[in-house]
Amino acid sequence: MLESVMQMVTNYKDEPCVLMWVLGNENNYGVANNSDENPQAYYHFVNEVAKKIKEVDPNHPVVISNGDIHFLDVFARECPDVDIFGANAYRGKYGFGYHNFWFPIKEVAAKPVIITEYGCPAYGHGYSRKQAEDFQAEYLVNDWMDMAANSAGQGAGISIGGALFEYLDEWWKTGAPPGYPDIIQDVTANCGGPFLDGWYYEEWFGMVSQGDGTDSPFMRQLRKSYFELQKVWQEN
Repeated sequence: MLESVMQMVTNYKDEPCVLMWVLGNENNYGVANNSDENPQAYYHFVNEVAKKIKEVDPNHPVVISNGDIHFLDVFARECPDVDIFGANAYRGKYGFGYHNFWFPIKEVAAKPVIITEYGCPAYGHGYSRKQAEDFQAEYLVNDWMDMAANSAGQGAGISIGGALFEYLDEWWKTGAPPGYPDIIQDVTANCGGPFLDGWYYEEWFGMVSQGDGTDSPFMRQLRKSYFELQKVWQEN
């Protein structure tokens, strides 16, 4: 694992488009690994990788992509060489929470924070398409405003932004693969979450849709959330 990371860093460290090195993706949840059973070993390894990266590339910060703030205390203790705390966080349409998100990170980890994933599906069982898209737009704008409210000189002062999940709907992510003529966008609830009807719908997170699928993967239709975020970014 270390060898593959270092090969990546060596190959791409001089590319002008590289902003930072992000390690992992919610590994602390223990999916397909045992990091949730032995978090100290996991975060210690992350820090060893961070140190190795900096030996080869001192010009880009190293980030962890954590699942929310689980094991925040272990991260703070074991990862002094990780520059930025990244969190995939789906907390609801009112932002992430000062007292149970921003403030604990500031107090325990004392690192700048990037939201490595935030998002909301544009679907809700029993709701109209308009209701679902209105909810998604409100959710995404409020999350972004919460990040801005906790950036330098405001709130907790540690937010440096976030990465929206996601730009385009992922058709066939949970349903059948492409090539089947009767495929429609899957509306199976994947797991519970703080969304319109209380569920994740993995194929509906885009702020851009692929229409009704007849022209997929080529159709692009901008949802309300696209224009609402555009408005916020232009104003700020």
